[in-house]
Amino acid sequence: MLAAADNRKAANPLVLRVVEFTEVTSYIVIVEGSSAAQLRAIAGAVEEV
Repeated sequence: MLAAADNRKAANPLVLRVVEFTEVTSYIVIVEGSSAAQLRAIAGAVEEV
């Protein structure tokens, strides 16, 4: 998933391990983009994974 975001030039990735706090997910991944179009491309690439 992080590689897919990186392929779309995502910036400043932050991976948070939250397994101790919720049963819904183990990790939360936050990245930055420089425009709305870039953020849509990042989101689309991550959804395909």
